[in-house]
Amino acid sequence: MPALNRLAECVNDLEDVDCLLCGSTERQVLYRGKDRLHHVPGEFTLVECTRCGFIYLSPRPDRDEIRHFYPSDYLPFRPAIHEERSPLRRFDRLFGLYRRCRLIRQLKSRGSLLDVGCGTGDFLAVMQSYPGWTVRGLEPHAEAAAQARAQYGLSIDPVYLDDLPYQDGAFDVVTMWDVLEHLPRPRESLGRLRRVLRSDGVLVIGLPNRDSLDAKLFGQYWAGLDVPRHFSVFSVSDVTRALLEAGFDKPEIFNLNGGYHAFALSVRFLLDGARADPKLRAVILSTISSLPFRLASVPYFSLLKWLKMGSTMIIVARTACEGGKNNKHTDARVTTRNTLTGSTHD
Repeated sequence: MPALNRLAECVNDLEDVDCLLCGSTERQVLYRGKDRLHHVPGEFTLVECTRCGFIYLSPRPDRDEIRHFYPSDYLPFRPAIHEERSPLRRFDRLFGLYRRCRLIRQLKSRGSLLDVGCGTGDFLAVMQSYPGWTVRGLEPHAEAAAQARAQYGLSIDPVYLDDLPYQDGAFDVVTMWDVLEHLPRPRESLGRLRRVLRSDGVLVIGLPNRDSLDAKLFGQYWAGLDVPRHFSVFSVSDVTRALLEAGFDKPEIFNLNGGYHAFALSVRFLLDGARADPKLRAVILSTISSLPFRLASVPYFSLLKWLKMGSTMIIVARTACEGGKNNKHTDARVTTRNTLTGSTHD
């Protein structure tokens, strides 16, 4: 009860913010909803900027209060992979990690890597197993950072991105897997990351895609909204504009998968919102989590991936150099995209 009462106090102590991309004070209410993932008490409001169309949370928890909305069972803080009881879930997690690592190694054969919001360090643990890579993590959640150190022996800095402790040009690659949408000042954060990258550095971002089919189908029940933890809802044009303003080249944007897990979570949120009959809810959720459904849905999610309409988009942005010095990377970018997807459509 004390923890629940503390969360209730946080909900009553929210800060009002202007548009996180253009700074406009003009906006309209898009959705009012509840925390569907962890059931934090209270109502939260997503608004749309009437000047630039960006969607963001306002009012929202401030920096001191937001940590209370990340419980120990929050998904990125889950136990180590070898502790997963489900073989299918264990395979899912391993496959996802190696797919991310494959992308990074196709962009750079070796170098120094910073993972922002590294959670319990699973991605970094796999990356450091490859020759030629030195890795470091940034994770403000103290328990998750401690688990990453204890489990994998990783170098983790338990600070917020606003307090970035690194010198300019310290890293070849910076990754942010499902992190940018959580940041209170995304434009400023991208600028900070640009400074810690080397002149030929690469930023790789995984981000919920406002342009996805799931977002259109599920509306306020789309898992990519996740209020109050997600402060921003990015479209392809939103993230492109923010990166260009932060000093990056025009990014490559594609999908690594079609978004099955986000789809399944959105279905759960929809059923909960519709107050579905408990027996019907159990049957539907059991069906979509079954192996036969997973196999049968492969063509559908593969099509979403090909159309770039999966629930999560991957953004690859290289640092922009004066005088077009980064033109030498053009062929490499095309090769990377083709190698990953087998076509230029992903």
